[in-house]
Amino acid sequence: LYGDDSKGIAFRYSKSVILIRSSLSPVASKTVVSFNGLEFFTFTDFLIPSGFYRKINDLTLFYDNSGNLLHSECPITKFKFLPQSSKSKHFNDSFLTLDIETYLDPSGNHLPYSVGYYDGFKSFLFYSSDYPNIESLFHACFSSLLIRKYHNKVVYIHNLGRFDGVFLLKLLVGKYHLKPVLKDNVLLRLTVSNIPNTISLNTKLLPNVSVHLHDSYLLLSSSLRSLSSNYNISNPKSYFPHSFVNSDNLNYVGPIPSFNSFSDISLSEYNSLASKFVNNWSLKDENLFYLKNDIVSLHQILSIFSREIYKMYLLN
Repeated sequence: LYGDDSKGIAFRYSKSVILIRSSLSPVASKTVVSFNGLEFFTFTDFLIPSGFYRKINDLTLFYDNSGNLLHSECPITKFKFLPQSSKSKHFNDSFLTLDIETYLDPSGNHLPYSVGYYDGFKSFLFYSSDYPNIESLFHACFSSLLIRKYHNKVVYIHNLGRFDGVFLLKLLVGKYHLKPVLKDNVLLRLTVSNIPNTISLNTKLLPNVSVHLHDSYLLLSSSLRSLSSNYNISNPKSYFPHSFVNSDNLNYVGPIPSFNSFSDISLSEYNSLASKFVNNWSLKDENLFYLKNDIVSLHQILSIFSREIYKMYLLN
């Protein structure tokens, strides 16, 4: 038992999944399954003398009194053959990349404090100290992203499924239409759309626009630093003292943080970096530089990768 909820009794199935069960009658109950606060699907249970049966859309599952599955019933569905992917006459790498930077609070929770995206030509960066709260930060980002220019574009995020997607679901739910695609509790894709007549930018209502967030790690399952090296891109991944950041120093300006605040950096690389600063190292400036470098690097990597795929198969 997880706790009582105004809509029924809540059960925690896992860290991300909550079930809320409510009674429909003495012999029937309805359960809503939520993933990270977002309603995912529902099912209904009906008691019968030999046990119970469960309905999930058109699927019916029959169980005995011990909870053992006896059999299932589902209408026969005729599926079409998967069509062959049509070859493209022209190469197209019109996609975007997005990234979120976080810090650890004293309880060990990751808290986002900057976000940015890159459309192949220009980067758009958003920093928490410029906004009253984290919700406003992400609203500013997605208000500028959900415009006609980017309608139905794919936006790649490295490790969307197991990291960035958790923040996005929590911060965007209720403010945008969200359509997640999940497998084994991992977010594979998230479609984000404007809610008509509620989203505005400079008092002008935005059109009904959708973007599709995809996990680039599922295409190239390696760290961004390794990929930058393997693909020999023009701006390799930079260094940033992630462990230095906390809620009280987001506008820090002063001496460069200590060597131990950085990860994946050698002492010689740190000394070379430190020599560029005296007492004017700015956390905000360096974070936005690091963030921009990441989204541009990821875009370059995916552009090279997609061109290789197109050369082999004529597929975008």
